[in-house]
Amino acid sequence: MRRAAVFAMLLWSLGAVAQAPDVATILTKVSDTFVKAKTYHFVGKAEVIRDGLPDLDESLQMEIVIRRQDRMRFSFQGKMLAIVNGDQISLVDAETGESKTMKRQPMPVDTGRDEDLLENTDRGFIIRYRSFASVPQLARLLPEQTIEADGGRHACYVLEIRAKITDPEANRAGESKGVYTWWVDKDRFIVLREDMRSADGKYSSSIVFSVAKVNEPLDESLFRVPVK
Repeated sequence: MRRAAVFAMLLWSLGAVAQAPDVATILTKVSDTFVKAKTYHFVGKAEVIRDGLPDLDESLQMEIVIRRQDRMRFSFQGKMLAIVNGDQISLVDAETGESKTMKRQPMPVDTGRDEDLLENTDRGFIIRYRSFASVPQLARLLPEQTIEADGGRHACYVLEIRAKITDPEANRAGESKGVYTWWVDKDRFIVLREDMRSADGKYSSSIVFSVAKVNEPLDESLFRVPVK
């Protein structure tokens, strides 16, 4: 009886291991989560170290809210706020409260096709999630961890990706050679934390998202220009 129980436990363990997704599957699911998203909302604070010292100028608080096609909110450092609402773009100086509203229109960008502010910001935020899915050979799984993010504790797959800039679009977007570490929510395949270390070791950054929502309802108040 005891041997049968041990054997059953062994079979269950082997089954659990076999069911764990591999690196390529995780990267593809992360990419699909962001590429196919209709809406997303992320808030996080990036801590930057340069030459061994905190870089306060580059360490920043950021928020990005996207509803594809017609809504966007993007802010960083509490100094600048950009809002897209329909065909209008509003740029707000958070320190003075002064705002400027203009018509939303395409502009020349480095992809070779015109994009408006919403499209360009959206592409810039998700580019790593999409690009790294095409190079799973550069990634490896680390031991799983549970971290504090998005208002709670989340069990995460941990991936290390050694970026080599094989994707021309990623290169145009300013991605640098280095090592990325992602903490990926096991249930939602959302990156909850990202660490990056440059190849020469002189630059590193870490961002944990206090808000990380994909395809959840967005409050319309997010897309209103603050009253001065």
